[in-house]
Amino acid sequence: MKKSARFDIGELVAPERRADGTIRSDARLTRTGVFLYRRTDGTVIREYRPPEEVFNEDSLRSLHMVPVTMNHPGESVTARNARNYSVGSVGQDIRRDSEFVRGTITVNDSESIGAMSAGKNQLSCGYMCQVFDEPGLTPDGEEYDTVQRNIVYDHVAIVDRGRAGDEVKARVDAYEHAGVDTAVQQMNIEEKSDTIQETLPTKERLGDNKMKFTFKVDGVEYALEGDESAKQALAKYQDSADKSIKDLADKAKKSNENLVAEKSALEAKADAAQSELDKEKAARAKDKEGFSAAVRARVALEREASSVMDSVDVSGTDDEIRLAVAAKANPDFDLSKKDSAYIAALYDIAVSSAAKVAKDAEDAVEDVRSLAGDAENASTGEEEKADDAQKEYNTRMDEMSRKPVGAYLDPVTNSLKVS
Repeated sequence: MKKSARFDIGELVAPERRADGTIRSDARLTRTGVFLYRRTDGTVIREYRPPEEVFNEDSLRSLHMVPVTMNHPGESVTARNARNYSVGSVGQDIRRDSEFVRGTITVNDSESIGAMSAGKNQLSCGYMCQVFDEPGLTPDGEEYDTVQRNIVYDHVAIVDRGRAGDEVKARVDAYEHAGVDTAVQQMNIEEKSDTIQETLPTKERLGDNKMKFTFKVDGVEYALEGDESAKQALAKYQDSADKSIKDLADKAKKSNENLVAEKSALEAKADAAQSELDKEKAARAKDKEGFSAAVRARVALEREASSVMDSVDVSGTDDEIRLAVAAKANPDFDLSKKDSAYIAALYDIAVSSAAKVAKDAEDAVEDVRSLAGDAENASTGEEEKADDAQKEYNTRMDEMSRKPVGAYLDPVTNSLKVS
């Protein structure tokens, strides 16, 4: 398949004029879609550039650092002739942007920059590709006759008119005129003839004192025409800038006041929440203490009741237990119509009586134990005396057995003496 030379269109967007006078722009260099080309016999062919070919990595890489030319040269741009045609270059940040191929271009030739400022502001890529006869429909339903594949770029040209029409234009961000360096966003320049003389000096192309153009700052459009108009526009811009600064300061002050108010409101909410939490903790502590006291009182009640009754119904209420105790201690009383105070009094008497009986019983047991102890002690004392007498007798007998018999005879009477 023979390779064919092709040209397509692109768009310069958001250009900036650098300190050295050169222009740099983030540009839409080309796109996908159906392009119209005229054959040598005059017929028009619809060639489709599918996304898989336009955004192929090798194809995109071929755009890296290719020369930027003024118009398309009559030959392919190579190392042999690039110096003759180049007025700038494409960067290496080639990337996809929706259906477009995007990248940075730099133009460093003053005459070319002048032509761009005068309206020569469209782009057209030059490349080689293979064209296949594969008619069909794009995903959007647009008909085409052939398909471009294996796209390899060799330059990007600045042209008067590209295939996309007048809506694809360059915009210059900086322009020096009559000694005033004015920032601009969009040049409003009347359409120029396709036969513009590129060899004319920039000053002659743009005019000496009556160049008309507009610029926008913060959405406000300013028109300049000559020195006086520039002064008026700059004064108007200064007023607008002062107002914008004041508005920003007022908004900042208001925003700060709102933040302070919100902070105070949040602090109040936090304090209220902490107060509620403290109350809740105190209530829980009180409830816990009350519950513990109630448990202790209930245990004491059941213990007291058991001192009167053999069996206590622990499932009953406090009043029911007191009534049962009072009835047990006073079987002859009719308690059915007595109030709780009366029942409580009888309960206290019964419990007190039971406690006294229990105390008397304990005292009696203690007295018995005391008497038994005394008797045991007395018996022990007599036993100890008998043991001592026996020990003394045994000792004397031992001593007597160790002495001669004569020691115990009275020398006068010759009778036994015992001391």
